[in-house]
Amino acid sequence: MKTSSRILVRLAAVAGVFAFAGVLHAQTTDTQRFTVTVPSSLSITAPADRTLTHDTTNNSQVFTPGGDTANHWAVLCNSSAGASVNITATSPFTHTSDSTYKRDAALNLAVSSSDNTGGGSSIWAVTQSTASTDYA
Repeated sequence: MKTSSRILVRLAAVAGVFAFAGVLHAQTTDTQRFTVTVPSSLSITAPADRTLTHDTTNNSQVFTPGGDTANHWAVLCNSSAGASVNITATSPFTHTSDSTYKRDAALNLAVSSSDNTGGGSSIWAVTQSTASTDYA
């Protein structure tokens, strides 16, 4: 009879665990929201300094950025409100040893590459594509 009493004790212990677990009403699902706030930022990075050998004529001397993006200005903005960036020519080129000799400076602007809105249209736009000085 000792064998059967052990079985009863074991069964009673197992039944007790199930009864205890039944009293606890465990939650099987839940949710949690994670929010990351990214502060808006604007970054404008100029390319490295450029040099040009003058051709000794009165012709305009042109710095061409070409396809090398290292020669392009980089403007980055992550604000959904966008940004306005004004790039202007504020002073003429001035001869280093004769400051009375000046040549006007001019800029021609275009968007060389841009992220898009998903619809294929560029986010950045140029509203004024040229700027120049007028020292005369």
